[in-house]
Amino acid sequence: GFTLIELLAVIVILAIIALIATPIVLNMINSARKSAAKSSALGYIDAIEYNNGFAMLGSDAGVSGYTKVESGDIANINIKLKGKKPESGTVTIDSSGKITEAELCVNGYKVKYENRDVTSVTKGCSESSSEPEEPQVSYKCIKATTLSSDGTHTFGTITGSTLVPGMALDCKVTTDGDYDHRFYYVTDLESNSDYAVLIYNNNTKVVDGTLSNDNTATAAFAYDSSNENWHGPQSTIMDNLPTTTHWNNISLSSTTRAIKAANYSSGHVYADATSGGDTPTAFSYEGKAARLLTYKEVVTACDPNNTVTAPNTTGYLDNCTYLMENTHYSNASNRYGYWLETPRSSSSSGVWRVLGYSSSRLLYNSIANFGSFDGVRPAIEVLKSEISLED
Repeated sequence: GFTLIELLAVIVILAIIALIATPIVLNMINSARKSAAKSSALGYIDAIEYNNGFAMLGSDAGVSGYTKVESGDIANINIKLKGKKPESGTVTIDSSGKITEAELCVNGYKVKYENRDVTSVTKGCSESSSEPEEPQVSYKCIKATTLSSDGTHTFGTITGSTLVPGMALDCKVTTDGDYDHRFYYVTDLESNSDYAVLIYNNNTKVVDGTLSNDNTATAAFAYDSSNENWHGPQSTIMDNLPTTTHWNNISLSSTTRAIKAANYSSGHVYADATSGGDTPTAFSYEGKAARLLTYKEVVTACDPNNTVTAPNTTGYLDNCTYLMENTHYSNASNRYGYWLETPRSSSSSGVWRVLGYSSSRLLYNSIANFGSFDGVRPAIEVLKSEISLED
């Protein structure tokens, strides 16, 4: 027989497999349902046009039993049809009997048709479906349909239906806004893997309460003007992060964080202090919609197998160039990079930063009061259930 330990091990392994497989299966099911809705809508449109063709031929051609369908609500349309009729919708028909536009509700999906093709298939219809509809999720981010490019480099990926480092996402940062802010998935939140950590593709600054994107020298700030690295990012940084007023659809999983220091010495070493003092155990991001990315999050995304000897090796960021969009790497007039949250443990003033310099592309540490090169780049935390990866 099996021991209790062996049975528990099997249960844990099965749970892990289920955790990994469930999102993939759900995405496959959703994609199949969308494809089925599109096919059903096209079949219905073909049936109407087939009906109208025979109706217009008329009895002179030996055809009977067909009545030309006119534009309007499909509730008033009765034609010979194989398969299921859409639950509701409208069609616009021209003088030749062809459909020029249509909006049909098929199994809970709204299918829009124009210019002789389906232009969109979206979940949710105003009319009830014959199948129970899945609970509607208000997504904060959706997978991007195109990638950003500076003409030389293309940033991120949109391949696949699972979150991978560099997955390009367009996020709705305000409740009344659109999905028009580009972020990239970096890694799962270490303290709660239900959340994804996403990095914005621009540095930000706040002037007179107004938030803007700014990757130039006018948006370079010191981490701590007193040149002490163990207190966490100070007002020069914090004042230029988006607040929950600027981005009212985004919030951190917790407004307090323990800040860890880091160093590299034959491996990544994390500590609760720098040579200057203990780092905060409950640093406050109160009122902020975003925070700074950490050294560990970058390392997890860019070099998960620790194949590179040190993060300050030239080209360390070549596997995750999305972290360098809108830095000097993509435009020589931009600042070199941006600060990370993480101080260097072996120093009393050093702080780690993403150095997106075209000839370097690495993690580097600068003294905390150095305010000429680095900006503020927001990282947000979003529940993975609020991210759509559908194509």
